[in-house]
Amino acid sequence: MNLKKLTIESGFNLKGLSSSFIVGLFTLQTLSFVFFVPQKAFYPVSHETQKTESFDGKKMIIRIIDDFRTGLKEEEKVKLAETIFHESLKYGHDPLLVVAVIKTESSFNKSALSGKGAKGLMQIRSLTAGEIAEEANFKWESGDDLYNPLLNIKMGTYYLFKLKLIFNDIDLVLEAYNNGPTKVSRMVRNGERIGKRYSKKVLSYYRALKNRQS
Repeated sequence: MNLKKLTIESGFNLKGLSSSFIVGLFTLQTLSFVFFVPQKAFYPVSHETQKTESFDGKKMIIRIIDDFRTGLKEEEKVKLAETIFHESLKYGHDPLLVVAVIKTESSFNKSALSGKGAKGLMQIRSLTAGEIAEEANFKWESGDDLYNPLLNIKMGTYYLFKLKLIFNDIDLVLEAYNNGPTKVSRMVRNGERIGKRYSKKVLSYYRALKNRQS
């Protein structure tokens, strides 16, 4: 398999991932990068068009962040928007879907802490973060690092990508993000009905963001 060709065509960036994860990546189920990726990403676009779309995408995210009382300074909002945008594209996500997850999880409160110990913007637990850090070579020292909004976004977007490869279904990916992949996998194997309350909430907000964009 030509990894360079696949990387270019999918828009997925292998830089920064451990060699063990990359090997597992190309053996884990079917590689379906179309999931989350707008079809236009597979067709050549001019450099100027890319720059314009990048600028507009970041501006859109900043406007959304401004809807919330984040306590962030203006330069911090810009950096956060840039991180959301670039990390989303790195893993083939629509940035607005990631924004919808953040809104659902924490309403952009970087200090959010759930009753189950999930922390930060994308509400990641310390155990999950430790696994992510080892797989993707993120610098990681303690659970409090999850209150760093930029690191939290990097880990959360990676985790969504990992779940995407496992479940290959938007509803299951989001339910696994919320309930854990072990529980969702077991329910799938046993043919149990999987509730979609969380995924419906995220996707409803995502559709509202897409309408706002258009």
